[in-house]
Amino acid sequence: ALWLLSHMASSNDEHTLKLIKSLSGKQETGFSVLQKQKRDYFRYTTLKSGHHVFEFLASWSVSDWYGDDNFGASLLSDLDSNREYFPSLKVLGSGDFATVNTSFFDRFKQISADLRRK
Repeated sequence: ALWLLSHMASSNDEHTLKLIKSLSGKQETGFSVLQKQKRDYFRYTTLKSGHHVFEFLASWSVSDWYGDDNFGASLLSDLDSNREYFPSLKVLGSGDFATVNTSFFDRFKQISADLRRK
């Protein structure tokens, strides 16, 4: 399973932090850690459960939330190359490819490219 979590500077809400801690096994997490370590994102892998958690800083910038239309929504099927990232992300019932937030998806692709270079 893959989890993408975004933290706003002012929102380290208790439920999100509890979820991250349980998935990642980390005791300290969230915006303060990212800020302290001057990193844009963390990747946690939980070997027991097979979960991969990517936690990254969000922003208040319009371009970080909005894509072209529909609050940044984009179909994974718009580009065949997008399907490789989340082949199992489908609409329940119809089996069509899911709609994702374009800006978050672009951010994930950037993180993925960074990890491949390392």
